[in-house]
Amino acid sequence: PAVYPLLTTSRLLTMDHVDGVPLLDIAHMDQAVRQELLSALVLAFGVMILRCGLFHTDPHPGNLLALTRPGPNGSYMLQLAILDFGQVKRLTNAARLRVALLVLSLSSREDDLIVSTMRELGMVIENCSPEFEAIAGTILFDTRMDFPEAVQSPLDPDANEGWRTTKVPGIPRDLFMVVRVVTLLRGVMASLGVDVHSSAMWRPLAMQTIAELSGELELETLGVDAQTIRNVSKSGISASTSTDSTQALTELSAKHAEIVPASSTLAHKAQGQAAAQLAGFLRQQEAMRMYDSPKASSPVRPQHLTYFGQ
Repeated sequence: PAVYPLLTTSRLLTMDHVDGVPLLDIAHMDQAVRQELLSALVLAFGVMILRCGLFHTDPHPGNLLALTRPGPNGSYMLQLAILDFGQVKRLTNAARLRVALLVLSLSSREDDLIVSTMRELGMVIENCSPEFEAIAGTILFDTRMDFPEAVQSPLDPDANEGWRTTKVPGIPRDLFMVVRVVTLLRGVMASLGVDVHSSAMWRPLAMQTIAELSGELELETLGVDAQTIRNVSKSGISASTSTDSTQALTELSAKHAEIVPASSTLAHKAQGQAAAQLAGFLRQQEAMRMYDSPKASSPVRPQHLTYFGQ
């Protein structure tokens, strides 16, 4: 929601009213509606984490609203509102680079690369096979739902044995809140029956982050070995074999063609029918609120802000 600085003090925060419905209320709608809104949600967090380095860390369903806004020629645009920025995390440049490397390794879907990258970054997963170590890393850092373990319960008798033996002694502090966000997003997707792969959506953002940091900082100051960059690059993003880490990063990013503009927004354009369906649902919800209001002839909500003093 937009903030009104002139009506805000050190003890009072005045924000815009966002008129939408809780995100889980769209569970009965067409797949297109759910897919578009969840794709917008995942992209928004990719921009916050990788490009801004400052992100909302509590995206539970109560903080997510679905809404529409008018589009051209009488059409509608799907839009997503993220509420309550009371819990946020700021990432250092080193942490942003670490997340970017994880995203690139996860998008490769190569188990050896995922495992080696996590170990290099201090993410330890013990007492399991390398195959399950990669699976666990994917569950922790990617929103993918297209493999059996993603939807298994550890208590299921047919579940992967790794669920019963694996131990995670600790998660690096700069990665912990990323894990929290991914976990909450996975829960929302499971509730809505949608599968969006954050590693695929965030990969261009990760490349953009690497290109930015390689031009500003020496890799050694970020705590990442140049060999890790080259290992990640073998997943299909060819990089130089030079031992100069900055050159390796620059050439790696230059060979990637899918750079996403840093101005990506929360609004995500959808198919006309999907947006129109949500708009109709919102009108229906508003009509019900008006009907249930004690004074049905009066607006349910104030249409203008009133300033009562400092």
